Amino acid sequence: MNLRILLQQVRKCYPGLDLFSEGPFYTWADPSKALLDQEEQWDESLEYVFAFCKKNGPFHAVYGFSQGTAIITNFSHPKIWRDKFHMESCPWKFAILACGGASHHISTPKNKTVNMPSFHIFGKKDEHLIDSKKIANYWDPSKIVTHTHDGGHVIDARMYSREKEMMKKLINFLDDNLASSHGVFEALRYA
Repeated sequence: MNLRILLQQVRKCYPGLDLFSEGPFYTWADPSKALLDQEEQWDESLEYVFAFCKKNGPFHAVYGFSQGTAIITNFSHPKIWRDKFHMESCPWKFAILACGGASHHISTPKNKTVNMPSFHIFGKKDEHLIDSKKIANYWDPSKIVTHTHDGGHVIDARMYSREKEMMKKLINFLDDNLASSHGVFEALRYA
């Protein structure tokens, strides 16, 4: 299994993010488009994830931020990976989902949760907090670990030193779900 391969969104993102960080920025579905166009883009994005996973997978895990949490939630459900794309199994074993958004794009049934471990990171001041929690409801509640940080719709490079409790939870989650990869996260444990 691959430990780290980057899969990024397929469309250039709307302007404005360059005020906060260097780009380029991408999106799974352009929120400035009409909802019908977004749904078409969403389907194209699922096709893109499938092609990427078929070529590069399987993976231990997947990480998604913002819209990425919704695309991962969609793809992690058997209705998508098994029924739509005829895969034998989901291409990853667990998910880490941060500051979710775009729950309206999720097309899987709410009454049949994704049956795999997931770690959900919420931002207390995130304008998409309600949406992020809606996305968490698609996952098996017995396999969810959550943490709410004090910030907004952001995961920054200094969070590992500022959010000690989150890091403890994340390390435990990774230890539990990467039992075959002991030592991979030792550096994080002492950060």
